[in-house]
Amino acid sequence: MISNERHWRVKWCDIYRDGGSYGVVLEKDGRFFSLFLDVAPWDHPSQRNGYQNLWVSEGDLPAAHGESCTIGSAEERRWYEILKLALTDECDDTTLEGLPDFIRELENRLF
Repeated sequence: MISNERHWRVKWCDIYRDGGSYGVVLEKDGRFFSLFLDVAPWDHPSQRNGYQNLWVSEGDLPAAHGESCTIGSAEERRWYEILKLALTDECDDTTLEGLPDFIRELENRLF
């Protein structure tokens, strides 16, 4: 993976209509990486039980494929730090709508 958490840029973040999964696309030095936080399955909102895997893949299409980060792992923590420090100056408010919640969900898993 690419090191140095600074100089990453968020290209967009979205909340999916599958019950609340999050996707974000990051760019650094012309390379794109996608993160996908997979919501745990549920049939009724009262059953909602958090999130499953964080998936990381190269490219600009977040999905449940690529490399899966173990919950609470050093790799998941590194992507959390990247998201917290990533520049958002090229995005408008609607593009970033889910980013604070995505970061908060990772934070809840890690601390």
